[in-house]
Amino acid sequence: MALVIGALVVAAVVVVLTRPESTTADYSDRDRSDFLAACTADGGEPVQGTCECIYDRLVEHVPYERYLEVDAQLAAQGSANGQPLELPDDVHAVVAGCVPASG
Repeated sequence: MALVIGALVVAAVVVVLTRPESTTADYSDRDRSDFLAACTADGGEPVQGTCECIYDRLVEHVPYERYLEVDAQLAAQGSANGQPLELPDDVHAVVAGCVPASG
């Protein structure tokens, strides 16, 4: 379960951050709705709470400019070699705090 949620989060971050309108200096309602839609797309209702936790902690602990940097890093990883994307340590710590230990 933790791997599935991790993959969903990576996909959600990439989806939210690759849209051109994401240039404001702060998180927006659109960022939240896009992130949650992407994060829950494959996992549905069972991952909703985890995805909300992750987004809320990103907003609390990760500056928006860093959020945009992570997108660029993940996009480069994805297009470079087709390997699973790796979250940077700061974002991974946020995700790990929300992902259930079992799974």
